[in-house]
Amino acid sequence: MKYLNYMLSCATMAVATSVFQPVVAQVKLSEKAFPVIVAPHSQIVSYRERTLCYEITANVDFTATTDTPWITVSKEADGTVYVHLKANESPAPRIGHVTFVNADKKLTETLTITQGRNEVVEEMVKDLQVKAASAQANVEQNGEGVARTLDGNMSTFYHSPWNPTKHVVSEENPIILTYRFNNVEHVDYIQYYGRNDQENGNFGKVEVLAKCGSDTEFKSVTKVDLGAPGGTNFTARIDLGKTGLTNPKEIQLKVTSGKGDFACCAEMEFYVDNRKNLFGSIFADESLSSLKEGIKQADIDKIEDEFTANLAQQLLNGTYKKDYRVAQYKAKLTPQKLSEQLGAPGKLYDQIEGVTGINMRKGKHAIAVSGLPEGETLPLSLIAWYVGKVGGNFDGGNPVEYTYSLRNGFNEIEYKGDYDALAYVRYYADVNPETRKPVTVHFINGEVNGYLSPEKSNEEIHEMLAKAPNTCIDLSGEHVHSIWTVNGVKENPNEGLYKNCKADDRKSLGYRQFMNVLDSLVVWEHEILGLNKYKHNVQNRTAAYVNFTYYMFQGGRGVSFHVDQEHRIMDCYNLIHSDNDAIWGLSHEWGHLHQMTPYFNWAGMGEVTNNMKSYYNIMRMGFRQSDKINAWPAARKHFIDEDYSDIEIGFKAHRTNSTMRHRAYQARNELSFCPEMMKLAEAMKDSVVTHPSKNVAKALSINEVGVGETLCPFIMLYNYFTTHGCPDFAPDWYESLRQNDDENGSQIEKKGEADKYELLASAQNNNKNGKFDELKKRFPESVWVKNGYITGGTNQMWKNSVPYIMNYIRKTSRISGYNLMPYFEKWGFLRQVALNIGDYGNKWYVMTPAMYEEFKKDMDDLKLKTLTPEMIKEISNSPDMFQNAPVFKN
Repeated sequence: MKYLNYMLSCATMAVATSVFQPVVAQVKLSEKAFPVIVAPHSQIVSYRERTLCYEITANVDFTATTDTPWITVSKEADGTVYVHLKANESPAPRIGHVTFVNADKKLTETLTITQGRNEVVEEMVKDLQVKAASAQANVEQNGEGVARTLDGNMSTFYHSPWNPTKHVVSEENPIILTYRFNNVEHVDYIQYYGRNDQENGNFGKVEVLAKCGSDTEFKSVTKVDLGAPGGTNFTARIDLGKTGLTNPKEIQLKVTSGKGDFACCAEMEFYVDNRKNLFGSIFADESLSSLKEGIKQADIDKIEDEFTANLAQQLLNGTYKKDYRVAQYKAKLTPQKLSEQLGAPGKLYDQIEGVTGINMRKGKHAIAVSGLPEGETLPLSLIAWYVGKVGGNFDGGNPVEYTYSLRNGFNEIEYKGDYDALAYVRYYADVNPETRKPVTVHFINGEVNGYLSPEKSNEEIHEMLAKAPNTCIDLSGEHVHSIWTVNGVKENPNEGLYKNCKADDRKSLGYRQFMNVLDSLVVWEHEILGLNKYKHNVQNRTAAYVNFTYYMFQGGRGVSFHVDQEHRIMDCYNLIHSDNDAIWGLSHEWGHLHQMTPYFNWAGMGEVTNNMKSYYNIMRMGFRQSDKINAWPAARKHFIDEDYSDIEIGFKAHRTNSTMRHRAYQARNELSFCPEMMKLAEAMKDSVVTHPSKNVAKALSINEVGVGETLCPFIMLYNYFTTHGCPDFAPDWYESLRQNDDENGSQIEKKGEADKYELLASAQNNNKNGKFDELKKRFPESVWVKNGYITGGTNQMWKNSVPYIMNYIRKTSRISGYNLMPYFEKWGFLRQVALNIGDYGNKWYVMTPAMYEEFKKDMDDLKLKTLTPEMIKEISNSPDMFQNAPVFKN
C-alpha cells in the first residue's frame, strides 16, 4: 500500500466540540468529583489510512469500542486511546463511531468520525495543458465565432451558421476548425467540450489533421466518431495517434456530422498525456480489472503512482469488489434505426440501455474501458433524475444529464452536477449490433447503487434498496428499463419502491411481480403490432421513469409518471386488479412510442391511435370496466344513429373561430400550392356542419368529436374482424403499414407492385423514397397528379391527411376481404370538407369531390365483398373483447 499512515500526535482533548481544535493541557479530575468522561464528539479527516491518538480525560475507568468495520480501537493502560482508520476506497464520504463507556456509572460518550470521499484520482499526476495561440473556422454563426472555444468560458461557444441560412454539416459541407500553436513541443490529445445548455451541435464524425515541424501540407492524424449524442455537457477526448504530435504548428478538426446537423463547441483544449505509461505493465487488459498472470507483491511495491498501486494491491489481495463496478455491455441497435424499422419515426426506445448500478457524486472519477474497435468511442451518460425541485404543472425539476466519450484504457471524467447521478453506458450500432463484441467498463472504486433485475430475489432487492445511496434506482427488466425513487423525496416522503412495492397478495414484497407486469404490457403491445408474428425480434427495451414536474407524459426519454403517483403504480394489487386507468396510462404512453406517423397517426390521431394498445392491454389484464370504453355509446349515437341532438349544426356565429372548418378558412393561404384545395378551404368560412340526411359530404367529421369517440370505429373494426375470420387483423394491418415505403409496397394484403394509394401516401409523406415520380409515371391521369393536389415536395407531410386515410382503408379492406369504404364513410372519415386540425401542430385534412369519386371507383374496382347497412351496424356494435385476468409471477 502506498497510502501514508498518518499518526496524529497524542493530544489531550478535554472538550472536542470542534474539529482540529488547539491542543489543551490535560486536566486531572479527582476521583471524588462527579463521575465524568470527557471525550471529543466529532472529527473530520481525509480518506487516507491513519491512526488517531486521544488522551481521554476521565475520573472513572472506561471501555473504548466501535461497531464500524473500518475502524479499529485500542486502549492503553494509561488511558490513551488509539483509533485506526482504514483508507476510504469509496467516492462517498462515510461516518463511523467510537463509544466510551462506564457501565457502572451509566456514562457514555460517542465520537463521530467523518472520513472524506476517496480523492486519489484528483491526486494523480496531472496532464499538461498547452495553449493554442489562435483559431479560425471556415464558417461560423455571427457572434458565435471559434475564438470562443479558447476563452476558458463554458457558457460561450462556437456554433455553425443557423441564421439566416442553416449550414447543414455533412461530408460535403464540413465544419473546419483550425488551431495554431507557437513553440509547443508536443500534444497527445484534444479535449472537446459541447455546450452546457443544449445538445445541438455535439460532434459526431471528426477527422483530425495537422502540420508539424516543417510540414507545408496538412496530414491526416486520426478519424473518430464521437456519436453526436444527445444531452448537454458533452465532453470527449480525441487521441492524436499512438505517439501524439511533435512540434505541432496547426491542428485542424474537420467535423462532418453533428447533433441536429450542426457543429458546436464550448471549449477546445490540448494536452500532453503524463499518464500514458502508468498501467501497461501490470494489468491484464485496458479495463484495469485484473492483473497479468504472475504479478507478485514485489511488482506492486515498485509502482510509484499511488492510484495504480492501490488498485493493483486490492486486486492482488482479492479484496477488490467488482460487482457492478466491472461489467460487460452488449451492443444494441440504435433507437433511431429501430424507430425506422418499426415505422414510428422519432419515437425512441431506451436511449440509456447500459444500466450500470453506479452512483456518481460531484467530482472526478476514473473509468477504464476495453473492447472498443479501434478509433471508436463509447458514450457515457450521467443523469441526475432528482435535482431538488418538485412541481405539478411542468414547473418542477427535470433530469440533468452530462455526457462523456470514453475510449479504450483509462479515462478520467469530472462530474460537475450538484445532485448525485446514475451512470449509463450507451453502446449502440446502426447495423448488426449482434456481431459486435461486448465492451468491458470498469468504474474504478465506483460507488454501488445497484439495480433491480429479474434474476434477483425480492429479498435481495429489498436489501439493496435499503443501502442505495441515490434518490433513484434502476429496474432492469427484460423489456422495460425503468427508474423510480427508492424512498420518495422530501416533498413526497411516502412514495418510492421500498415502502410501496407489494405483491398482489398485499403482504409479500412485489419487486419481481412489478417488473413482470411492466414487461407484459410491452410484450402485449408487440403482439398487436405484429412484431412477434413478423419476427422483428426487438432486442431493445422501452423506458419509463419517475418525474417531478407533471402527472403523466411520453417524454423524449420514455413513459413518465409523477413521483406522487408511485404508490399507485408500484402497488401490484392495485395495478393488476383495480387500477385500469394506470394500465391504460402506461400503455397509452408506450402506444405513443409505437405510433406509426403518419400512416396510422394522421391529423387528429395523435391521442387516438396509440390507444389501440391501451385497449388491447386492459383487455389482456382482464379489466371489464373503464371510463375510456364508456365513449362507445356517444360515438354510435352521433355516427351510427345520426343523432345530432347534442351537436350544433348549421351556421353558428359564436363558434366559428373555434372549429376546424373555420380555422381552415383562416389558414387557407397555406394551400396556395393548389387552387382547388384552397377554394375548398375558403368555402369553410361559414363553418357549416350538416345532418347526413341533408348533405352527408358536409356532415360531422370523425375529427370533430372527442378522442374517445374517434377511437371507437377502430376498436369496433378490430374486435369484429379479429373474431370473424381474421385473427391477426391488427398485426397484419400494422405490418402492411410498415412495408408501405418498400420498393413494391406491402406484400401482406397483396402481391406485386406498389398500390396506387401506397405511392400516394409515400408521396404525401415528404416524397418518401422518391415515390412521387412513380405515382406520376404509373397514374398520370389521377386527379392527385393532374389537379396538383400533391407536389412531391419534402415539406408536404401535413398539407393533407387524406392520402393516409385512403391508404389505411384500402389496406384493411384487402385484409378483411370487404370493401370497407361505406363503414368509414358512415363513421365520418370521408367528409368532403377542409379541416385545419390542431394536433401537436396544425395539420390539414382536405377532401375534394374529385378525390372522393376517384377513390370510390378505385375501391369498387377491387371487387371485394360488399358491406350491407346491417353489417355496418353489426360491426359498429361489436362487443368488447374481455379476457380472463392473467397471473403474474413473483
